[in-house]
Amino acid sequence: MKCRVQSDFYSLLCSLRETKPFVVNFNGRMQLQKFVLLAQSRQLEDGRTVKRIMAVRDFGNVKKGDIGGYVEWTSNLSQCGNCWIADNATAAGWTRVSGDALLKDHAICDGHVLAYDRAVIGDDAILDGHIAVSGDAQVGLFSYLKGGVVVRDHAMVFCRCRYSNSGKTRIANLCDQATVRDNARLEGRVSMSGRSTAAGYAMLRGNVRMRDNSCADGYSILEEQAHLFENAKAIDHTHIAGRSKLGGNVLAAGHSVIKGKSMLICNVYVGGTAVIENEILSGDMYRTRQRK
Repeated sequence: MKCRVQSDFYSLLCSLRETKPFVVNFNGRMQLQKFVLLAQSRQLEDGRTVKRIMAVRDFGNVKKGDIGGYVEWTSNLSQCGNCWIADNATAAGWTRVSGDALLKDHAICDGHVLAYDRAVIGDDAILDGHIAVSGDAQVGLFSYLKGGVVVRDHAMVFCRCRYSNSGKTRIANLCDQATVRDNARLEGRVSMSGRSTAAGYAMLRGNVRMRDNSCADGYSILEEQAHLFENAKAIDHTHIAGRSKLGGNVLAAGHSVIKGKSMLICNVYVGGTAVIENEILSGDMYRTRQRK
């Protein structure tokens, strides 16, 4: 009998949600709604309709009456925490903005995007897929993330996506299961795919490409048209630039510098103060000092 009464009471609360300014949270407690849907709407490229939101109470930096961005469903934005969708930003599909996360400017999150903790997604960034942005991570500019990408901790992704030859199709900066974590920073037209990882205080800028299981960690700097693939790793204070390519089980460490049109493949180790410029190293090779 007790279970039936609780069930009836919960059903009543759910029915009242359509007209009353409160919601039932996961603890079964009533909480004031923080936003409502407005009549103003617009259509996405595929014809789906999203509606603008308005705050109905003060929370965080948002004041009652503030006009927000767009959602496809009320579930796209949590009624708890200080999370908010501002300006003309859009959350659609199964996207969930929660915690103290902020979606702003003209950013678009679609698919199964999760933005939580204190994550900030802004500018003209587009996130589409099973993407998770958490911690104090930031995604902005014209970054395009697709697939199962993870951006967390204090990572920053401020990239510009590429376009196909026709100029009509965007090419993702980050896709597949690429991960950007810790204090890593991405700028320019960087491309990461596969299970590649940018971690530590790594800096990737320019037209850098990382794919497969490659990794940039420590205080490494990758710039210009550097390319890491397969199991290549850049750690410590390594600096990789030019059109350098690292693949196989290559490890670049220490204060090594790799530049020009260098190619390192197979089981190469470069460390110490080694400087590699316009060289091809392959097989079981070891270099820790600059050649005279």
